[in-house]
Amino acid sequence: MALMPGKLLQELKQTKESWSIHTEAYLNLQRTAELQLDELAALLKNYGLTAPQYNVLRILRGAGEAGIPSSLIGERMLNRDSDITRLVDRLVAAGHCNRTKGKLDKRVTNVTITELAMQLLERLDKPVDELHRRQFGQLSEEEAGTFIGFLESVR
Repeated sequence: MALMPGKLLQELKQTKESWSIHTEAYLNLQRTAELQLDELAALLKNYGLTAPQYNVLRILRGAGEAGIPSSLIGERMLNRDSDITRLVDRLVAAGHCNRTKGKLDKRVTNVTITELAMQLLERLDKPVDELHRRQFGQLSEEEAGTFIGFLESVR
């Protein structure tokens, strides 16, 4: 089966590359993710957040009033390279979350979201959804479902 070159070579301003179709798939995934994350970062910057901070706040919102141990936040992050302690420090300083020591085990630090952060997320819900709809708007719902299935298969 002959390799059908995509637009990636042009985007990267390269004239010739000898990579496998699997390498091209990987590079396309990385390139697309980076471009999409750049757009999200630009949107979040207007609200004083980074993408990892936004991810933490969404995790905390999902955890509910009980909050979540900081050790579990790292397991739920989209990007596992993040320094959770530093992220939570900045969010606490901004008034977006609170830390409390565990009642039974003082080594456990529980993190809860504040009302201020809940209001911020409510303001962000629509613009973030609109961004994602624009980013994936060329796909029908069926195509988006197929795309999700492909990504899940690769993972």
